[in-house]
Amino acid sequence: MEQRRKLRRVVSEIQFQRRRCACVAFKYIKGQHNTYEVTESTFRSCDTSTGVLAKHTSGNDQVTLTEAKKYWFVCSVLGHCLGGMRFGITVKESNTTESPPLAPQSGSPAPPQINDNGAQATRGLSRRDYLILFGVSIPSCLVW
Repeated sequence: MEQRRKLRRVVSEIQFQRRRCACVAFKYIKGQHNTYEVTESTFRSCDTSTGVLAKHTSGNDQVTLTEAKKYWFVCSVLGHCLGGMRFGITVKESNTTESPPLAPQSGSPAPPQINDNGAQATRGLSRRDYLILFGVSIPSCLVW
């Protein structure tokens, strides 16, 4: 339960550069979960009757994050999104020609900070955090 609280609406920053992009790999049991890319409004409400941009249901999905923008993901299985199975990723333009490696961090991730208005503060996560907490990995991929 504590891990689930740490997962709520975690937003990660990923560096993005001109010829490279980030890929997010979602790993889960097919039929028990899914991954929907949604609008921010749908992310906040967990109502997937509108605002769904893409549906991924294979259990081994790879999503390429090709633009510098915010991406929002939820599990649309009844109760899962409201239970914390959702997160956002902010992809920012990189000012350098080399993107930094996604190195594992040591120790457990700190719980997200909540601002006075109830919004969650942005914080970075390592690849290890995603593998352990989300069942998600972020390998690099080349855009051809």
